[in-house]
Amino acid sequence: MMQSQRYATVPVQSGVVQMGGNPYATMYQAEIGSADLTKMAVELSHARSSSRREFPELESDFMSPDIDEKAIRATRPEDMCLAIARAKADALLPKLQKEVLLICMDQVVSCDGGVREKPENEKEAREFLESYRQGSPATFINGMVVHNTATGRRISSLNSSKVQWNEFPDEVIDSLIIKGELFTCSGGVVVEDESLQPYRQRVEGTLDSVQGLPVEPLRQLLHRAQAPAVTHVVFDMDGLLLDTESAYSVAQQAILDKWNRKFTWDLKAKMMGKKAMQSGALSQSLPAQPANQSIRQ
Repeated sequence: MMQSQRYATVPVQSGVVQMGGNPYATMYQAEIGSADLTKMAVELSHARSSSRREFPELESDFMSPDIDEKAIRATRPEDMCLAIARAKADALLPKLQKEVLLICMDQVVSCDGGVREKPENEKEAREFLESYRQGSPATFINGMVVHNTATGRRISSLNSSKVQWNEFPDEVIDSLIIKGELFTCSGGVVVEDESLQPYRQRVEGTLDSVQGLPVEPLRQLLHRAQAPAVTHVVFDMDGLLLDTESAYSVAQQAILDKWNRKFTWDLKAKMMGKKAMQSGALSQSLPAQPANQSIRQ
């Protein structure tokens, strides 16, 4: 249910959030809760409306990626949705002259084994609606990309929700066609339309996801994208960079050989994390092995 050519720019204390939008008039309050972005109010406007998503506490702006989405295809709807969102980000990055968090999104619908985007004509729209009223569930798949231009970090994620309807009359289909809003929506269905709402049987997931803006997953992406850049990585040497475990066991057994004792896995577990003197005391407490018994592991 994504109107793919709408984006909003929202500055934060150390940069700007570039927000990819969706065409719905529901108001969502998304508390981001980070040092840079403490609260974001997202107002989603329908594609036919001139209003845009607004962030009351912050400056806002919109951009168009101007890409040919039809040229981006994939076998799996999840792959195609995410590929389109990434292509939007790639197209917009050269246009940005300041530090921003660029958020690009796309949505497709999977139903009856096929991928559905916006219906291209009335015939296709009626075919989509007919399948829904016959009980075919529609899965709304959202691809989300957040790119931090200050650090170069790009975070991607997928989110989906499923909706199923009871059988609805021809009058509902005719009403939706006349209103025309379904031609701007992936899958050709306006979930929140008042004539269709009474026939909604179940929703697996969240309505904001169905409407194209999964707020909680987006909040998590914003947090991850704003995290400080990684400058150093610390690796543990023993057992990770070098295979020292086997050499350690051999060395311990060589020491205990002098006292006819065996370095067992039980002893090794007790010694882990202990200081040298504590480990030595544990070794000394071991009973000696019979002279005719092998002490090697």
